[in-house]
Amino acid sequence: MRTFFQMISKYSPNKYLGRNFVSKWVILSIDLLLIAGSLIISYTIIQHQHLDSFSLKEYYKGLLSVVAFALVGHYMFKPHRGIIRHTSLHDIKRVFFARTFSFLLNLLFILVIAEKISANDFALPFTIACINYFISLYLLVQFRLAVKYIFNLGKRSKEREKAKVIIYGAG
Repeated sequence: MRTFFQMISKYSPNKYLGRNFVSKWVILSIDLLLIAGSLIISYTIIQHQHLDSFSLKEYYKGLLSVVAFALVGHYMFKPHRGIIRHTSLHDIKRVFFARTFSFLLNLLFILVIAEKISANDFALPFTIACINYFISLYLLVQFRLAVKYIFNLGKRSKEREKAKVIIYGAG
């Protein structure tokens, strides 16, 4: 018979914090949150920082299209699949390609498709889409570099704790 502590130990955060990688689903969720946050920043830049004129309804409609196209871009190029602590130029290129593909899909939707299927409510203004692309690309790259830096800090602190030992009598 297992005790209560043995049963809940499989849900312990220490189990997950000791791993040397971050789950791809966590990275995908954080990526989508950063993209949604960059959309808020884009709206505030365009509306000259007047948050009282900020329409949540307009934001949520634009957010649906941005997140949908971001998911398609992430599915195609899989920038969330790399082990983030080993971020390299290759991973940053995948983020760039995924965001560029998503941006081009969004532009195609804004300029061509939205009017034909009467979905103009879900189309972002062109300037907001452009600003969102650059801000989200910057945030996603910086997020990966920051996580890599944090992992390297932890790695360096573990290396400092090691002491050199000489073993006599070997051989």
